[in-house]
Amino acid sequence: MEWFNQVDSTYRSDLREINESNFARFDAKLEQRFAEQDAWIERRFAEAEVKMERRFAEADGRMEQRFAEFEVKIEQRFAALELRVERSPKEQTRFLYVALAAQVVLILGLYTR
Repeated sequence: MEWFNQVDSTYRSDLREINESNFARFDAKLEQRFAEQDAWIERRFAEAEVKMERRFAEADGRMEQRFAEFEVKIEQRFAALELRVERSPKEQTRFLYVALAAQVVLILGLYTR
């Protein structure tokens, strides 16, 4: 009976050692796969970050171009408005002189009758 117990404990210890070595190999493989997955995720995030930075730079360039075009249009419109404002008093003065002359002619026409 004692011999069976000895054999049983020997088999148990051998089985424990085999299980521990298998678990150690499994654990090492699992750690390796997690490390590979982490590296893949880091690489993907880095690629996405590069793409995002490039797209933001392109969008900034387009916005700068559009703002520059808008600024040119605004400057042109203000220049046209300033020109109209400068012309406006001259045209109004001319109109007033013409209207005054017409009134003077009408008044003189009424008095000469």
